[in-house]
Amino acid sequence: MLALGGVDAGCAGDCRAAGAAGLAVMGGPMRAADPAAEARALVAAWAAAAS
Repeated sequence: MLALGGVDAGCAGDCRAAGAAGLAVMGGPMRAADPAAEARALVAAWAAAAS
């Protein structure tokens, strides 16, 4: 199961904790002033939720 829709760095960890196997994001990075920074924040939040 993938988390999709409204996923951002603030909720990525919650998605993982709820059982999502991955994220599918589009809007957050596209709307961000710095899409690369938003992508890094998503990856970091996802990784932090694993520990």
